[in-house]
Amino acid sequence: MKNGKITISLALLIWVAGLYGEWSEISHLRVKRYGAAAVVDGDSVIVIGGFTSERHRNYPTASVEALNNIRGEWHDGVELPEPLAFSGVAAWGGKIFVFGGFNRNRMPTDKIYMFDPDSGTWQYVGPMPMRLAAFSIVKIDSFFYLLGGVMEGYAYNPLVLRFSPADLSWDTLVIENWVPRSYMGAAVVNDTAYLMGGFYFGQVNWITVFDGQSVVSTSSMPEEVSGMASTSDILGEIFAVGGYYGLDESDRVWKLNRNDMTWQELPNIPEPRGFSAAVVFDNSLIVIGGRRRRHAVENVYALSLNSIGEEQSLVGPEHVIVSAPNPLRPSDMITVRTPSDGYLNIYSASGRLVARLRVQQGNNMIPVSRLNLPSGIYIYRFHRVSGKWLFLR
Repeated sequence: MKNGKITISLALLIWVAGLYGEWSEISHLRVKRYGAAAVVDGDSVIVIGGFTSERHRNYPTASVEALNNIRGEWHDGVELPEPLAFSGVAAWGGKIFVFGGFNRNRMPTDKIYMFDPDSGTWQYVGPMPMRLAAFSIVKIDSFFYLLGGVMEGYAYNPLVLRFSPADLSWDTLVIENWVPRSYMGAAVVNDTAYLMGGFYFGQVNWITVFDGQSVVSTSSMPEEVSGMASTSDILGEIFAVGGYYGLDESDRVWKLNRNDMTWQELPNIPEPRGFSAAVVFDNSLIVIGGRRRRHAVENVYALSLNSIGEEQSLVGPEHVIVSAPNPLRPSDMITVRTPSDGYLNIYSASGRLVARLRVQQGNNMIPVSRLNLPSGIYIYRFHRVSGKWLFLR
């Protein structure tokens, strides 16, 4: 009976592709902030640090907040060991890493902190190769790449730093045709990073496509912009929100078509802002905080992404095989055999879509390590075949 309920509930997750809802305001942050970092970890959005405002003064904060439900309230997390803003934040193996940023003296730092959920504490795990802030961080394969930003003395960082979270080691890369800049937007799709806009002796409209080894291609945005919020969803859609055009905050929202590198304009965010954070969570594009008229704001807005969902299928379950060890581990493989192309959708126990993997006609072998999920119970669905896995990291 339980399996029947799961199948029915998943079948209800069907929307018309390409349609978008309207922006809605959801629960305010407990601490107003801009230049904060946001990451989705499991079934929560975590917002870390940033500049906050009080009595016409902006200063870094150590505050951490979490949101477990788009209709719920933000709650306090464990504070950082020190106030930081414009840091790089990434999740790996159930742990959250915070790299660099501006410290309480508004100077770039080289410190790395890691939050360990087992102990519930932040730990100092060592220095970066340089002091760095206002850079972009992307995960490609099993590495974090730190691109751009400003160093001590506010010079632009010309190098690409590669960090292995498995052994906490660093490599310093010189990438041909990479042009350094700060305050970029960044998103990753299929282990390829898209670095957008930024500031390099003025605002730029550059797009740099980077695969971890080289600059694959370059393109341009509709306008010169810095300090925008950007993210991608599980369908590979890339979004860019707000930012600065000249000295003015923007309310414009864009979606990048990666096939021809053209941009589609989406409904404007209700209030212009720069230096926000953005994530995709609960099938919505969520824009968190930001700066408006030189001060931090606490507003959080959500745009329903109705294009996220699963397609109706005429392929019968008798023609599809989905197999994998249960429990699953990162070293395992998922096998999918199908008479037609489609997507393997994976949901958390709460019903949130957490991964969508392209599957082609024939036999497919998918490494579980690609999912980068925390331990837990997950539900999968491919065409009309569904089931449940216990994932152990």
